[in-house]
This record gives sequence, structure tokens and C-alpha cells, in this order.
Amino acid sequence: MDIEKLFSPTQITVATFVGGPLATTYMVKENYRAMGMPQAQKNSSIYGALMTLLIFTIAWLLPENFPSMVLPMAYTALAFYWVEKNQLTREQIEQQAQFEFQSNGQVFGISIVSLLITLVFIFGVVVAFMPMDDLSPMTEAY
Repeated sequence: MDIEKLFSPTQITVATFVGGPLATTYMVKENYRAMGMPQAQKNSSIYGALMTLLIFTIAWLLPENFPSMVLPMAYTALAFYWVEKNQLTREQIEQQAQFEFQSNGQVFGISIVSLLITLVFIFGVVVAFMPMDDLSPMTEAY
């Protein structure tokens, strides 16, 4: 019997806070793969992409003076709640012989890669919506 590695709800929560919704989507999808649930794996990719789009849209529409930590804390709490209710808890993973935990190094790596992808995406959006005059080097002499 092969032992499958799962991410615990706490590991997913930490990765969500550091790496954003991309980390959540990837880890939830991988958990479903490890549990042998291909339809849930596919659905989690679709719902994760939609949630990521929703979170970025909300962030874009928030006023500038909105507290910066509220949105990440909200989607992190939501991710923890959802994973606790829809996937295996830490205790359930420990009790089942066919599962063990993913390493914290794996969690760290996924978090950092997700964060970098998110930052590149944000940079691209900012550059795309920035007026071209702001991108040109200064040509006026003072």
C-alpha cells in the first residue's frame, strides 16, 4: 500500500497567508489527488481560479485607505474553515495509515513560488494600466 502525503489544514493556512490563494488552490488540489478524488481535484482547480480572480478584483476595488491586512486575513480564515470542513483534519490524517503529512519545506517552497507568481502578476497589471508617459524616462531638463 502506497502512502500518500497530504497537507494539513494548518499547513494550507500558513501557505495561504504567505503565498495567497494560488497556494491554497494548489494544495487543496494536491490533497484531492492524493485522496483519489479526481472530480474534486478538477473542481478545486476551477473554484480556486474563480476565488483567486474574485480576491484580486476585490483588492483592486478597495479604497486606498482600507487596512491592508484585512483581505489576506479574511481569505486565510476562509481557507482554513473550508479545508477543515471539506478535507481531512490533522487528527484524521494522523489516524489513517495510508496518509502522512507533506514536509514543511514543501509548504515553504509552494508559499514562496505562489508569492512570486502573484507579485509578477500584480506588477504586470500595474504596468499594463499605467499611462505610457509614466513609463518613459524623463526627457525634460531642469
